[in-house]
Parts: sequence; C-alpha cells; structure tokens
Amino acid sequence: MASPATLSSGTQPDNPRAVDVVKAVQAGTSEKLIVDQLMQKGVEQRPSLNDLIYLKENKVPEGVIRALMDAPLVAAGTGTGRSSGPAPVPSSIEVDGLVRKTSLWSKNRGGKLVLKADKIEWLDGTNQADSFEMFPAGLKAVRTECLAKPEGKFCHEVELQMAKGSDFAFTDAKSEVGGNESIKALLNAVKALYPKLPIVEKVK
Repeated sequence: MASPATLSSGTQPDNPRAVDVVKAVQAGTSEKLIVDQLMQKGVEQRPSLNDLIYLKENKVPEGVIRALMDAPLVAAGTGTGRSSGPAPVPSSIEVDGLVRKTSLWSKNRGGKLVLKADKIEWLDGTNQADSFEMFPAGLKAVRTECLAKPEGKFCHEVELQMAKGSDFAFTDAKSEVGGNESIKALLNAVKALYPKLPIVEKVK
C-alpha cells in the first residue's frame, strides 16, 4: 500500500524534506506551526521543480511552500538529527494573533510580538501609540498557564515576567474557539531566542 505522503501524487520529490512536509500537512498540523518550524530550523536546500510539483499535487499551502523558499539555509550535517551542531537561530521571529491582557477596566489589545535577541516589540493592532518595546535582559522568567488534557498539555496564556516593573500577559486571539497556535509559536520563539530564560509551567 502506498504511504499517505505519496498517495495523491505521481511525482517523486528530489528532497526528502518535501515528504516530511506533506506528511505534516496530511496529519492536520497547522500551516502556522509548520512555517514556524521551517523558519526556526532552516532547510538544507531549496525546493527543486519536482519538489514544487509534488508539494502542489499534495495540496501543501502556499505559505508553507514560501517558507521552504525563504527559510535560512543550513549546511548539510547541521540539521535535526545530526551531531555536527544546532541549526542557526533566526535573528527575528514574528508572532501574530496575540491578545495583550490589560487591567480589569481596560480593553484587551490585539496585536503581535516581534522577538529579537536584544529586544521584544509589541505592535498594537488598533493604535500604534499603544505599541512599545521591552528588553530580554530585563526578563526574569516566562510563565505559561496550561490545561491538562488527554492528548497533552494545552497552553493558553504566556506571561513575560520582568525583574522590575509590570509583567506582560498574552493569550491567543482564537482562544475562545479553542485555538492556541500563536501561544505555542510564542513559546517556541522564546526557547529559540532566549534558551537560558526559565519557563515556568502552571498546569491545571
């Protein structure tokens, strides 16, 4: 029996990574999560014409194909599962689809975070005047609230805890309909850019 990754395509890819991407898409992995992983881990080569045909035939989203074209190139032997060294860390990671929690008498703010090695920017989705920046050097920890579910932890809120001053809490814009892809992307970005920063999980 043909494997799920080749079932709907007569074209054989040149790059084994294309097969992994198709398997991830067919398994129901979200486009955003696949793109984030590709941008964080990089690729060893750009898709060939055969790869592109294979991806199209298997209905891989345009955003994922674009990520394969744009992801940082890593030298052969430095990818996942190899012992030569870790994949390079991107200089900047953008996490959209977040809501910044405010005080009880203020409206929560939708927007996105842009994380860099030396600073973190909050870009407010409604009013540019409410955008601001903070600095990773001033963070003491990252706290995440998660729910214990049969399929695993479901993390739905992230709080950036500052050594001095106010903390900043974020939820997923799709939390009311059970979404947490943006929260997962934020946690992945924190782990990639600030590997020494403690992440405290509160599981209920």
